[in-house]
Amino acid sequence: MQKKTLIVGLSIVLTIMTAASALAGGWGMGFGGGMGGGLGSNCRLGGGAQGRGLSRLDLDLSPEQAEKLLTIQQELTKDTLELRQQLQRLNLELRQLWAAKAPDQDAINQKLAAMTPLRLELNNKIQQAQKQIESTLTPEQLAKYKEFQQVTRGQCGRSRRGR
Repeated sequence: MQKKTLIVGLSIVLTIMTAASALAGGWGMGFGGGMGGGLGSNCRLGGGAQGRGLSRLDLDLSPEQAEKLLTIQQELTKDTLELRQQLQRLNLELRQLWAAKAPDQDAINQKLAAMTPLRLELNNKIQQAQKQIESTLTPEQLAKYKEFQQVTRGQCGRSRRGR
């Protein structure tokens, strides 16, 4: 009897540990995830995987360039705040739909369809800011910046840590 109780107890503990480690991995890919979180660390704006931004690069920026780049990033953050909040809200609702015991595929598709134009609008604003950033840099700085983008491109959009 004690042996049976011990086996059942160990099974419960192992099940809890397995579930906890699976849940610790997060939800997977999501808007703005990984990247150190949020827009300020967007890879296309030089945020890189750790969100260190353009300061991570040794671009030898003049004080005027540094200030202009900071202004571009701050304006983009302010300009896209509501858009990012809408996307986060829709993403949360989508997660709730997926978590349902019987997920409603039509509702999921509608939520995804509502997110698409918002993502496109956000992407357009990011691309505009990207062009402003690139126009601020000298040809040598731009070459270094583009190289950095190529290295970090595969790291964008990941929200699961350790991957």
